[in-house]
Amino acid sequence: MWGTASYCPAPGEQHQIDVVHEPTPVSATFPSLMFGLGAPVAMGPLNTAVKFPLGFRLRQNPTIELFIATGHQFVDFFNRLLPGKIKAETVLVANDHTLQARAALVQGKIIELVENGVDFSVWRSDSSLSKAAAGQVHFIFLGRPIDLKAVDLVLEAFPAVVAQTDAVLEIIGDGDLRGSLETQTARLGIDSNVVFSGWLSQDQCAIKLQQADARCC
Repeated sequence: MWGTASYCPAPGEQHQIDVVHEPTPVSATFPSLMFGLGAPVAMGPLNTAVKFPLGFRLRQNPTIELFIATGHQFVDFFNRLLPGKIKAETVLVANDHTLQARAALVQGKIIELVENGVDFSVWRSDSSLSKAAAGQVHFIFLGRPIDLKAVDLVLEAFPAVVAQTDAVLEIIGDGDLRGSLETQTARLGIDSNVVFSGWLSQDQCAIKLQQADARCC
């Protein structure tokens, strides 16, 4: 008895998808499973991996560091095994360094573009915005409170600042470490000088930065 093979359309054809955009992971070397979808794939913008600064390498998990170092030795093999980036219709790269890292493998079109654009209608200078209370120094941290940002070190240093001046530290952003940072703030006895504002819109962040005296990066 002979059977009849049925045609199984790719997801892109089945759902009438015009284009698939894969924005993450941003690593230029990380392999991608996004291929054979029945629709053109655009990836990026890709960027090079962020490494811990030399003075903070001890904060890096040694297991993860070993895994990454090993992966770099076989990056071309894994990208050929999972050829999403190779077969992508368009690959967006954030800088020339990333462009050079991917150009040899990518078969599609590579476009270099500015990764982090600035909307001047939001991020503008506005002298009419009032600063914090007179005599009070307003420090601000803006970003995801993750281990790589070392917000815990900012908190450890802040009691010395508070002891010398009327200062407040505002932490804008949300993440898995927020709870532990709040606990650390209480342990250091600086609850009244540290404000956790959580996630804010771009418009709100722009105003906060203009009103602050210094930013912790």
